Amino acid sequence: MKRTFSTDLRDDLIAATVAAIAADGIEGLSLRVLSQSVGKSTSVVFQLFGGKDGLLRETAKAMLERDQQYHAELACGLQGLTLTDALLSECLLHYVRQRTLVNSARFWTEAVFKSRHLPGIEGLVAQWRAMRASFWTGVLEGSRYAGLGGVLGGYLTMEEAYASALKGRLDYDLLLRETVDGLLSGCAGRHDPTTTRGAAASLVEERAFANAADFAVAPPAKMEMLMEAAVDQIMRMGATGLSLKQLAASVNQPPSQIIYHFGDFAAFRRQAIWRALMHALPDYLDVSRDRDDGYSADWSRELGETMQGKGDDRPAGFYVNYSRTLGQTCLVAATDPAMREFVLQLRVIEGAGIYRASQSIWAPSVRLSRDTATGFALWIKGQAILNEASGSNSTDSASEILFAAAALHGA
Repeated sequence: MKRTFSTDLRDDLIAATVAAIAADGIEGLSLRVLSQSVGKSTSVVFQLFGGKDGLLRETAKAMLERDQQYHAELACGLQGLTLTDALLSECLLHYVRQRTLVNSARFWTEAVFKSRHLPGIEGLVAQWRAMRASFWTGVLEGSRYAGLGGVLGGYLTMEEAYASALKGRLDYDLLLRETVDGLLSGCAGRHDPTTTRGAAASLVEERAFANAADFAVAPPAKMEMLMEAAVDQIMRMGATGLSLKQLAASVNQPPSQIIYHFGDFAAFRRQAIWRALMHALPDYLDVSRDRDDGYSADWSRELGETMQGKGDDRPAGFYVNYSRTLGQTCLVAATDPAMREFVLQLRVIEGAGIYRASQSIWAPSVRLSRDTATGFALWIKGQAILNEASGSNSTDSASEILFAAAALHGA
C-alpha cells in the first residue's frame, strides 16, 4: 500500500528547506538533515517531491506565493499616499533593509544568483520577476517617477544582494541612501551630470581603500596556473564552491604553498574573485584605460550585448557572468565576515565605469551623474542576471538600455 503524508509534513519540509537555504545556501542543502528535522528519513522527500529538484521547485512555488502576499500587503500600506521625494526615498530604503530580514527574499536572491543549481526554475523566476515589476509600476503609476517602475526590479535585485552582506553597516547605509537619492534625482531631471559623487560616498570610498589589501595585484608567477584554475572554476560553477584542497590538487601544488604566497585562503579567494569579475571586461568600462573616442552611435547596442543570456550561438554577456559572481560573493560574505570589506570595496566602485562611459561614448542627452550612474550600474547587473535566471535570451537589450538611461536622466 502506498503511504500518504499530511499536508503539514509537506509544509514543514518546505519551511525547513527555506530556513536551511537562508543559513547555508542552496548548495549546502542536505536532504538527510532536512528529513531528520521533521523526524523522517530521506525517503519522505522522494515520496512527496520526487527528489531534491522537486523539493526546490515546490519551495520556489511556495516562496512565490509568500512574496506575492508580501508585496500585496506593502501595496495596501502605500495606497492613497502621495509619493513625495522624501516618502519614496524612505520607501525604497525600508524595502531594501526589510528584505534582508525576510526568508522568502533570501530564497529568491539565492535562486536568481545560483539558478544553475536549480534546473527547471526559469518559469518561476520569470513569474517572480514580473510580479515585482508589476508591483513597482503600480506604486509609481501617475507620479513623475513612473519611468522608474521599469528600472527598480533590476536595481533592487542587485542591491538586495549587497544588503544581504552589508546590512547594519553605517557605511553601506550611506552608500545606499545616496544611490537611492541619485536614482530619484536623475528620474526627476534634477541631477548634474558633472557631479562626481555624494560627499558620504566619497568618504566611504576613501576609508574603504585606505588600508585594504590590493586584491588586484598579480599573483606570483608559480601561482598563476592555480589562479587560472580558480577563475575557471568560478566561471563554470560559481564563487561559493572554491576549495583550497581541490584547487591545489588540480595544479599539483600542496595547499601550504597557497597559504605561503597569499597569507591565507581568504586573500587568495578575493584575488580569484576579482580576476573572475574582470574577465572579458569591455574596454569602455575599464576605468584604468584611456578612452576618449567621443560619442558612439552603437553605445546602447554594445552595452546591451553585455546583459544578454547565453544563446545557441553566443556565450553569456559580460554582465551576466559578472553579476552571478558578484551576487554569489555577497552571499558568501553574508555568513563570512572576512569577505565583507571586500564586498564593501566592490559596492564603493559601483558605477565608476558606467559614469565614465556615459560622459564619453553615450549620447549626450542621457549622460548621468556619478550617483545616478551607480544606480544604473546596479540595474544593468540585476537585469542581466534576471535574464539568465528566467531563461530570457532577448536580443532587444539595447532598447532596455535606452529606456533605463532615459528614465534615469529624466528625459
